[in-house]
Amino acid sequence: MAFNSSQLMERTMPEMVLSLEAGFGLVHTSMQAMQSSQASEFNKLHKLWSDFFALGNAHF
Repeated sequence: MAFNSSQLMERTMPEMVLSLEAGFGLVHTSMQAMQSSQASEFNKLHKLWSDFFALGNAHF
């Protein structure tokens, strides 16, 4: 049985949409992980600078 193009699209579209959603989900998860990592590194840097300036203030 041969499918015409609209029948083929009707059959393949749900799978294509699921694949796209899965791909975007992976991208979203990856971006969230990067954001979390950057926030953590920023907090470490901020703490180091705060500690450094606190030492300077303690001496003066």
